[in-house]
Amino acid sequence: GGIALWHGEGVTPEAGEMKAFIDGLERLSVGEADLNEEVARLTRPLRDPVIVLGCPHSSLGELAEIAGLVEGRDMAGKLWVFTSRGVYGEAKEAGHIGVIEAAGGRVFRDTCMVVAPLKEMGWEEVATNSFKAGHYMAGMGLETRMGTIGELLG
Repeated sequence: GGIALWHGEGVTPEAGEMKAFIDGLERLSVGEADLNEEVARLTRPLRDPVIVLGCPHSSLGELAEIAGLVEGRDMAGKLWVFTSRGVYGEAKEAGHIGVIEAAGGRVFRDTCMVVAPLKEMGWEEVATNSFKAGHYMAGMGLETRMGTIGELLG
């Protein structure tokens, strides 16, 4: 979404008020091995997944990348992309939405794949570039595969 989820000293007014709270928090370090372990946990070999991108919402640059990768292809309804209303308008004007839809992809505005009724619609397998979405979808009983936009659409 378009709302920053951080506070910066000298940048956001609340940052000074939060210093005492922040100083008392436990610090965690996440390294490459941790990320690789999570990718392995959320990645299964899939036969026929729906590819869901945009959690958080896809940016204009990501929509341009997706359009470039699917142009002239037939995704047969197996590509769902999520973005904000504002970015959707810019991407439509730039021609990216038309390319994605011509390839059989669907572009949704102002909603999240995590609340999409994928399982109820018959999907059992989901490929995504989002750890957040992968985690939630695995918890909903969907088989998941993680990858970059290029890996999933390449």
